[in-house]
Amino acid sequence: MKHFTQREQDIIRGILDGPAHDTYVLANAFNDLLFRQGVAFDSQKGSLLFEESKYDVSSILKVEQEFIETALLIQYLISNQYIYPIIDSQEPLLPWIGDHLTYPIEKQIPRDIADIFNNSFVRIVVLNKLRDLVSDGYITYEEQQLKIAQRQLNIAAGSLDEAHFQSNNARITSRISVITCAVAILTLLATLLIPCCSSCSCDKVYGIECPEDYAVELDIKVVNSQLEKTNAYLLQLIEQTNNLTNNFNVKPKVQINTRRKSISKKKECSIIPPMIKIDTINCNGETYWILPCPPQSFSNDK
Repeated sequence: MKHFTQREQDIIRGILDGPAHDTYVLANAFNDLLFRQGVAFDSQKGSLLFEESKYDVSSILKVEQEFIETALLIQYLISNQYIYPIIDSQEPLLPWIGDHLTYPIEKQIPRDIADIFNNSFVRIVVLNKLRDLVSDGYITYEEQQLKIAQRQLNIAAGSLDEAHFQSNNARITSRISVITCAVAILTLLATLLIPCCSSCSCDKVYGIECPEDYAVELDIKVVNSQLEKTNAYLLQLIEQTNNLTNNFNVKPKVQINTRRKSISKKKECSIIPPMIKIDTINCNGETYWILPCPPQSFSNDK
């Protein structure tokens, strides 16, 4: 990711507008250092020259740094296809570029930087990529993609945190529902079993014998109410489990026959004698009864 300083932005703007003039070459990007500043470049030696009366050690080093930065910027623009150099002739290099100096101070610069400057005396074609760079506020395509990815990452991280928060809340709620459901089931069982247990304990403590036709009566309203609560807790628990797993959706319904039951001794039915069938017949206007044969004895004795 490339960050452009204000000076580099000014140089890029000059490169963008420069090709409109027929005499423009890429070396004009160094004009703010080599013209009317008391600085020159010796292409034979590959060194910068400074007017002795204008520069001290600190200012010389500053100009050298800016010269290197400009050369590296040109190399970056060419390497990343922002500009294309047109090499259509092999003209000899000028031995001296810049101001005329009376008592110059020479400062050697790296050879690769000197070669970049010597190869910049060419015309260029400004590609659309450079125009897009300027219109986008000197933000490179890579930096734009990085910012988009960072925003997406922040959104994803926020969604993940929210999902963790909701998951933790769901687990806590599920545990509470399990406890509540268990209490409801125990209460329901107690509602069904306490009447029987109470009668049995009463017999043992007081020695009272239960009659044969003794019936345990259940309070239907209480059982129905407790049953509805248990069903509601079960449905709530399973819905919360589904939200955690998203694997199944089951809604059980607990059904208990709440009709009153009586614990009484069954009476055996007595033997019913067979019925005698009587038919009638009409003959000459008269009605006669037809009786079957006399039945056998109803007793089991033969």
